[in-house]
Amino acid sequence: MTISRKLYTSFCAALAFTLILGITAWSSLTHIGNEISISSKSTRKLELAGEMGNLTGNMLSLERGMVVRSFLKDALVIEEYNLQFHDDAAKRQELLKEDKALSTSPKALQVLQDMLDSNGKRVQTHDEFYQLASQETEPEPRRYRRARFQ
Repeated sequence: MTISRKLYTSFCAALAFTLILGITAWSSLTHIGNEISISSKSTRKLELAGEMGNLTGNMLSLERGMVVRSFLKDALVIEEYNLQFHDDAAKRQELLKEDKALSTSPKALQVLQDMLDSNGKRVQTHDEFYQLASQETEPEPRRYRRARFQ
């Protein structure tokens, strides 16, 4: 075997090795890019879930505050709590829509759609509760308790 043939064979082997290494590196980088995309979506979903949890807890505490303020007949604070509740409900609705846009699995999409659908009922129930809490007369639950326990 001549020296030129040995050089040509080694050059072809090095070229093939370089091409294989390049293709492997390129496919690995593509895979890493996909993993980073999935990770960033998961991170945003976790942030949205935390924000929705905070808003839901805040909405519940506002309704509890309305109960306390109805006993004190503090209509101004009840109205303020009602406005805050509606603001939080609107923010929660936006977060649910954003989370639904990020989701891909059918089960997650169904759960988020159910949550979106129930948000209107939650606001409607709150409005009924607000009407009871903001009445000038004694609210029905208090009248019931007084009649039953006295």
